Amino acid sequence: LAERTNEVLKWKEEIKRSIEALNEELGLLEKQRKRLAKAKTVLTMVCSISSECVAVRAMRQGHDLARDAPEEELIKEAALIKEVGDLFERTLIRVQEQLVRNKAMKLRLESDWSDKQEAFEYEITNVNLKNDTSTILFKPAATRFNENQSSPEGWEKSTKEILMLSDAVMAQSCELRVLLNGPILQDCVRDLKAQAEKVDVALAKGISDTEDCVKAMFAELEVIARRNAECEKLKYDLANGIRGLDKAMKVAQTRLDNLHQRPRVENCRDKAQYGLVDEVKSLSEQSTALKGQLAEAEAALLNLIRSRTIIEKELQNKLKTLYIDKNRCQVMRTQYPSATAMSGFYA
Repeated sequence: LAERTNEVLKWKEEIKRSIEALNEELGLLEKQRKRLAKAKTVLTMVCSISSECVAVRAMRQGHDLARDAPEEELIKEAALIKEVGDLFERTLIRVQEQLVRNKAMKLRLESDWSDKQEAFEYEITNVNLKNDTSTILFKPAATRFNENQSSPEGWEKSTKEILMLSDAVMAQSCELRVLLNGPILQDCVRDLKAQAEKVDVALAKGISDTEDCVKAMFAELEVIARRNAECEKLKYDLANGIRGLDKAMKVAQTRLDNLHQRPRVENCRDKAQYGLVDEVKSLSEQSTALKGQLAEAEAALLNLIRSRTIIEKELQNKLKTLYIDKNRCQVMRTQYPSATAMSGFYA
């Protein structure tokens, strides 16, 4: 009886240790489940920031509405966020299923421990029974063997099997915790932060390039404004020159006409007439040349106006892109969660 009592006590204590270990594992896994749930919540914030940046950048206009480097990195970030979100969801389901298995295993162990505790109390009672014990009675029917009784070997085998099953469940739970803490949370957070850095770098470079373009466009507009003023002045000078030649032409032609009015023999081809004819010819050539220059100046002015219109339109697009990237996207991305928060560690 004493040997049997010690045997029951030994396996009862083994079961108790398994229960305690599984109870501790349940607490650790539940803590990781809450951590994963928090990380999943924070991931929705990351998704909102990334999606908002993509949506806002879709408001760019003209040639700026292109799939540039920041856009490429934002698209990669969105794909990574979806991949991580799906992984978190699948892992959360696995953790919940493992918690159910752990609790079920704990219940089986507690039930087995309860049976062994009850059996142990009977064994202790038997060991302590003496001939002068007041509770001893005749019980002839107790000499029978019940059909549902187990053998010592079967009893020990059953105990070992439940302990082995408990160890297997524990191992699965520990493996899942290690996986959750390493490749799932740490690696995913590292990848997300690395991609966020790529987005930020691409945005910063895009902003710098856009600012350079804006500066260049303002400088070009200044050049155009200066050339425009020069063309306007040239046009004014040419027009004045043409008007002066026209007046001189009128004088010369009037003089020639007056010479033609001389009567009879007085109307001769003298040096004055030849000189006036040459003057008219010279004035005509000068006027034609000035008119050609005026036409070129007007064409150049028109081209300058067209160029200014194109640059001003492009400048508006660049300024809008600069506002979107700098004042909207960059500001939004300052709210990007920290690695600690993304790992599920926050209040």
